[in-house]
Amino acid sequence: MQNPLLKRFKTEKLIEIYEKFPELWHKDVRSSQKPETQANAYRSISQKLKKVGIHLKTAAVQRRLNALRKRYRLEKLQELKAHLKDQIYESSFAIG
Repeated sequence: MQNPLLKRFKTEKLIEIYEKFPELWHKDVRSSQKPETQANAYRSISQKLKKVGIHLKTAAVQRRLNALRKRYRLEKLQELKAHLKDQIYESSFAIG
């Protein structure tokens, strides 16, 4: 089993690098991109991760980012549901 701090570091580093590729996450930019542009971005992320000691193949990077985006969408949905019920929503993600 992977050390939770190491897993968190890897996830944070992945997100930090991902932020620099709006062709993968910005709705307007993403929709106008060719598939090979996105594939190149995933490859670049994999290479940048490798430089900091995180070895993920391109397909693994894409799967991990898809999982993170899915989790984010689910969190936002739960937050919205709580808001509609006039409840306070507490995220399952630890902050800090």
